[in-house]
Amino acid sequence: MKHKILITGDNQVIVDEFFDRMEDRFECQCTSAREKDIKSHLKVFQPDFFVYALSNVHEDNVRKMIPIYKKYISQMCISVIIGNSEMCRKFEKIAGEVVDVTLVKPMTAFAIRDKLISLLGEVKEKEQSIKELEEESIVKKDPGAPLKHVLVVDDDPLILRVVKQDLEGEYEVATAINGKLALNFMEKKKTDLVLLDYNMPGGDGPSILQKMRENPGMANIPAVFLTGATEKEKIKRALSLKPQGYMIKPIEREKLISVIKGIIG
Repeated sequence: MKHKILITGDNQVIVDEFFDRMEDRFECQCTSAREKDIKSHLKVFQPDFFVYALSNVHEDNVRKMIPIYKKYISQMCISVIIGNSEMCRKFEKIAGEVVDVTLVKPMTAFAIRDKLISLLGEVKEKEQSIKELEEESIVKKDPGAPLKHVLVVDDDPLILRVVKQDLEGEYEVATAINGKLALNFMEKKKTDLVLLDYNMPGGDGPSILQKMRENPGMANIPAVFLTGATEKEKIKRALSLKPQGYMIKPIEREKLISVIKGIIG
Protein backbone atom coordinates (compact mmCIF):
# COMPACT_ATOMS: atom_id res chain seq x y z
CA MET A 1 0.00 0.00 0.00
CA LYS A 2 1.33 3.42 -0.95
CA HIS A 3 1.61 6.17 1.64
CA LYS A 4 -0.16 9.44 0.85
CA ILE A 5 1.45 12.87 0.59
CA LEU A 6 -0.37 16.19 0.25
CA ILE A 7 2.08 18.77 -1.08
CA THR A 8 2.09 22.52 -1.55
CA GLY A 9 4.69 25.24 -2.04
CA ASP A 10 6.54 27.14 -4.71
CA ASN A 11 9.53 24.83 -5.22
CA GLN A 12 8.51 23.04 -8.40
CA VAL A 13 11.70 20.97 -8.48
CA ILE A 14 10.85 19.35 -5.14
CA VAL A 15 7.20 18.89 -6.14
CA ASP A 16 8.28 17.19 -9.39
CA GLU A 17 10.62 14.88 -7.46
CA PHE A 18 7.69 13.49 -5.48
CA PHE A 19 5.58 12.86 -8.56
CA ASP A 20 8.34 11.67 -10.90
CA ARG A 21 10.79 9.81 -8.64
CA MET A 22 8.83 8.55 -5.64
CA GLU A 23 5.66 7.25 -7.26
CA ASP A 24 6.63 3.68 -6.34
CA ARG A 25 6.12 4.44 -2.62
CA PHE A 26 3.93 7.53 -2.43
CA GLU A 27 0.56 8.61 -3.80
CA CYS A 28 0.86 12.38 -4.15
CA GLN A 29 -1.69 15.16 -4.39
CA CYS A 30 -1.04 18.88 -4.83
CA THR A 31 -2.98 21.60 -3.07
CA SER A 32 -2.83 25.38 -2.89
CA ALA A 33 -1.95 27.25 0.30
CA ARG A 34 -5.55 28.42 0.71
CA GLU A 35 -7.18 27.29 3.95
CA LYS A 36 -10.32 25.97 2.19
CA ASP A 37 -8.28 23.88 -0.25
CA ILE A 38 -6.02 22.41 2.44
CA LYS A 39 -8.95 21.61 4.73
CA SER A 40 -10.85 19.92 1.89
CA HIS A 41 -7.86 17.90 0.67
CA LEU A 42 -6.98 16.77 4.20
CA LYS A 43 -10.52 15.52 4.70
CA VAL A 44 -10.90 13.78 1.34
CA PHE A 45 -7.34 12.58 0.64
CA GLN A 46 -6.42 11.75 4.27
CA PRO A 47 -2.64 12.01 3.77
CA ASP A 48 0.09 10.55 5.94
CA PHE A 49 2.23 13.67 5.33
CA PHE A 50 1.68 17.34 4.53
CA VAL A 51 4.76 18.61 2.67
CA TYR A 52 5.58 22.28 2.13
CA ALA A 53 8.18 22.64 -0.65
CA LEU A 54 10.07 25.88 -0.02
CA SER A 55 11.69 28.03 -2.68
CA ASN A 56 11.01 31.53 -1.41
CA VAL A 57 9.76 32.27 2.09
CA HIS A 58 7.50 35.30 2.35
CA GLU A 59 6.61 36.27 5.90
CA ASP A 60 2.95 37.07 5.15
CA ASN A 61 2.42 33.71 3.46
CA VAL A 62 4.02 31.80 6.32
CA ARG A 63 1.98 33.66 8.93
CA LYS A 64 -1.19 32.74 7.05
CA MET A 65 -0.15 29.09 7.23
CA ILE A 66 0.42 29.03 11.02
CA PRO A 67 -3.27 28.77 12.05
CA ILE A 68 -3.85 26.20 9.29
CA TYR A 69 -1.08 24.02 10.74
CA LYS A 70 -2.43 24.36 14.26
CA LYS A 71 -6.12 23.93 13.39
CA TYR A 72 -6.01 21.21 10.74
CA ILE A 73 -2.66 19.78 9.67
CA SER A 74 -1.25 18.93 13.10
CA GLN A 75 -4.42 17.02 13.95
CA MET A 76 -4.41 14.80 10.86
CA CYS A 77 -0.90 14.00 9.63
CA ILE A 78 2.85 14.51 9.93
CA SER A 79 3.93 17.95 8.69
CA VAL A 80 7.18 18.40 6.75
CA ILE A 81 9.02 21.36 5.24
CA ILE A 82 11.69 20.81 2.58
CA GLY A 83 14.07 23.45 1.23
CA ASN A 84 17.61 24.72 1.45
CA SER A 85 19.03 25.61 4.86
CA GLU A 86 18.34 29.35 4.48
CA MET A 87 14.68 28.86 3.53
CA CYS A 88 14.08 26.32 6.30
CA ARG A 89 15.67 28.56 8.93
CA LYS A 90 13.61 31.53 7.74
CA PHE A 91 10.38 29.51 7.83
CA GLU A 92 11.09 28.20 11.34
CA LYS A 93 12.00 31.67 12.60
CA ILE A 94 8.64 33.04 11.46
CA ALA A 95 6.42 30.05 12.22
CA GLY A 96 8.05 28.61 15.33
CA GLU A 97 7.43 24.96 16.18
CA VAL A 98 4.44 24.25 13.97
CA VAL A 99 5.98 21.53 11.78
CA ASP A 100 7.08 18.07 12.84
CA VAL A 101 10.00 17.51 10.46
CA THR A 102 12.47 19.73 8.59
CA LEU A 103 14.39 18.20 5.66
CA VAL A 104 17.23 20.32 4.29
CA LYS A 105 18.38 20.17 0.70
CA PRO A 106 20.55 18.95 -0.87
CA MET A 107 18.89 15.65 0.05
CA THR A 108 18.28 13.30 -2.81
CA ALA A 109 14.74 12.27 -3.63
CA PHE A 110 15.54 8.77 -2.45
CA ALA A 111 16.97 10.02 0.86
CA ILE A 112 13.77 12.04 1.41
CA ARG A 113 11.67 9.00 0.53
CA ASP A 114 13.56 6.77 2.96
CA LYS A 115 13.37 9.38 5.74
CA LEU A 116 9.61 9.74 5.43
CA ILE A 117 9.05 5.99 5.38
CA SER A 118 11.28 5.67 8.46
CA LEU A 119 9.23 8.34 10.26
CA LEU A 120 6.02 6.44 9.60
CA GLY A 121 7.66 3.32 10.99
CA GLU A 122 8.61 5.17 14.18
CA VAL A 123 5.05 6.45 14.60
CA LYS A 124 3.62 2.95 14.17
CA GLU A 125 6.12 1.54 16.68
CA LYS A 126 5.08 4.15 19.25
CA GLU A 127 1.41 3.46 18.64
CA GLN A 128 2.03 -0.26 19.09
CA SER A 129 3.94 0.41 22.31
CA ILE A 130 0.99 2.39 23.65
CA LYS A 131 -1.42 -0.37 22.66
CA GLU A 132 0.71 -2.92 24.50
CA LEU A 133 0.89 -0.66 27.55
CA GLU A 134 -2.90 -0.36 27.61
CA GLU A 135 -3.34 -4.12 27.32
CA GLU A 136 -0.83 -5.09 29.99
CA SER A 137 -1.66 -2.43 32.55
CA ILE A 138 -5.40 -2.27 33.19
CA VAL A 139 -6.43 -0.55 36.40
CA LYS A 140 -8.95 -2.59 38.37
CA LYS A 141 -11.60 -0.40 39.89
CA ASP A 142 -13.45 -1.07 43.13
CA PRO A 143 -17.11 -1.08 42.02
CA GLY A 144 -18.05 0.47 45.35
CA ALA A 145 -15.68 3.42 44.94
CA PRO A 146 -14.97 4.31 41.28
CA LEU A 147 -11.52 5.76 40.69
CA LYS A 148 -11.14 9.19 39.22
CA HIS A 149 -9.68 9.34 35.73
CA VAL A 150 -6.35 10.83 34.57
CA LEU A 151 -5.28 11.22 30.93
CA VAL A 152 -1.50 11.30 30.40
CA VAL A 153 -0.26 12.90 27.16
CA ASP A 154 3.38 12.38 26.16
CA ASP A 155 5.18 11.25 23.00
CA ASP A 156 7.61 9.06 24.97
CA PRO A 157 6.24 5.52 25.61
CA LEU A 158 8.65 5.07 28.52
CA ILE A 159 7.28 8.15 30.30
CA LEU A 160 3.74 6.94 29.72
CA ARG A 161 4.63 3.55 31.17
CA VAL A 162 6.27 5.05 34.28
CA VAL A 163 3.50 7.57 35.01
CA LYS A 164 0.80 4.98 34.48
CA GLN A 165 2.50 2.57 36.87
CA ASP A 166 2.92 5.37 39.43
CA LEU A 167 -0.79 6.19 39.36
CA GLU A 168 -2.13 2.64 39.30
CA GLY A 169 -4.32 1.85 42.26
CA GLU A 170 -4.97 5.54 42.90
CA TYR A 171 -6.55 6.52 39.58
CA GLU A 172 -7.91 5.07 36.39
CA VAL A 173 -5.36 6.02 33.73
CA ALA A 174 -5.47 6.43 29.96
CA THR A 175 -2.56 7.47 27.76
CA ALA A 176 -2.19 9.36 24.49
CA ILE A 177 1.00 9.68 22.47
CA ASN A 178 0.05 13.00 20.86
CA GLY A 179 -2.41 15.86 21.08
CA LYS A 180 -4.66 14.57 18.31
CA LEU A 181 -5.31 11.32 20.17
CA ALA A 182 -5.79 13.19 23.45
CA LEU A 183 -8.39 15.55 22.02
CA ASN A 184 -10.20 12.68 20.30
CA PHE A 185 -10.30 10.81 23.62
CA MET A 186 -11.77 13.79 25.46
CA GLU A 187 -14.41 14.24 22.75
CA LYS A 188 -15.69 10.73 23.43
CA LYS A 189 -14.89 9.94 27.06
CA LYS A 190 -14.75 11.67 30.42
CA THR A 191 -11.51 12.43 32.22
CA ASP A 192 -11.01 14.30 35.50
CA LEU A 193 -7.50 15.63 34.85
CA VAL A 194 -4.94 15.83 32.02
CA LEU A 195 -1.16 15.55 32.48
CA LEU A 196 0.51 17.30 29.52
CA ASP A 197 4.03 17.11 28.16
CA TYR A 198 5.26 20.36 26.58
CA ASN A 199 7.38 19.32 23.57
CA MET A 200 5.52 16.95 21.25
CA PRO A 201 5.29 16.62 17.47
CA GLY A 202 1.98 17.50 15.89
CA GLY A 203 0.92 19.99 18.54
CA ASP A 204 2.74 20.91 21.75
CA GLY A 205 1.26 20.98 25.24
CA PRO A 206 0.19 24.66 25.23
CA SER A 207 -1.58 24.28 21.87
CA ILE A 208 -3.46 21.24 23.21
CA LEU A 209 -4.49 23.14 26.35
CA GLN A 210 -5.58 26.10 24.20
CA LYS A 211 -7.85 23.80 22.17
CA MET A 212 -9.24 22.34 25.40
CA ARG A 213 -10.08 25.80 26.72
CA GLU A 214 -11.83 26.71 23.45
CA ASN A 215 -13.98 23.56 23.53
CA PRO A 216 -17.01 23.86 25.86
CA GLY A 217 -16.91 20.14 26.57
CA MET A 218 -13.28 20.28 27.73
CA ALA A 219 -12.89 23.83 28.99
CA ASN A 220 -13.23 22.94 32.67
CA ILE A 221 -10.99 19.87 32.72
CA PRO A 222 -7.99 20.57 35.01
CA ALA A 223 -4.63 20.36 33.25
CA VAL A 224 -1.14 20.01 34.72
CA PHE A 225 2.09 20.20 32.72
CA LEU A 226 4.45 17.29 33.43
CA THR A 227 7.45 18.14 31.30
CA GLY A 228 11.18 18.55 30.99
CA ALA A 229 10.81 22.04 29.49
CA THR A 230 12.58 24.49 31.82
CA GLU A 231 13.12 27.42 29.45
CA LYS A 232 11.73 30.67 30.85
CA GLU A 233 9.75 31.55 27.72
CA LYS A 234 8.16 28.11 27.52
CA ILE A 235 7.12 28.19 31.17
CA LYS A 236 5.73 31.69 30.70
CA ARG A 237 3.73 30.57 27.66
CA ALA A 238 2.33 27.56 29.50
CA LEU A 239 1.39 29.52 32.62
CA SER A 240 -0.38 32.17 30.52
CA LEU A 241 -3.02 29.50 29.80
CA LYS A 242 -3.65 29.11 33.56
CA PRO A 243 -3.02 25.37 34.02
CA GLN A 244 -3.54 23.90 37.48
CA GLY A 245 0.16 23.08 37.79
CA TYR A 246 3.59 22.89 36.13
CA MET A 247 5.86 20.02 37.22
CA ILE A 248 9.34 19.21 35.97
CA LYS A 249 10.23 15.62 35.04
CA PRO A 250 11.36 13.40 36.59
CA ILE A 251 9.05 13.67 39.61
CA GLU A 252 8.69 11.32 42.57
CA ARG A 253 5.55 9.22 42.72
CA GLU A 254 4.46 10.63 46.08
CA LYS A 255 4.80 14.21 44.87
CA LEU A 256 2.89 13.48 41.66
CA ILE A 257 0.02 11.83 43.50
CA SER A 258 -0.01 14.63 46.09
CA VAL A 259 -0.41 17.28 43.37
CA ILE A 260 -3.18 15.36 41.63
CA LYS A 261 -5.04 14.71 44.91
CA GLY A 262 -4.85 18.40 45.68
CA ILE A 263 -6.69 19.12 42.43
CA ILE A 264 -9.24 16.30 41.98
CA GLY A 265 -9.02 14.36 45.23
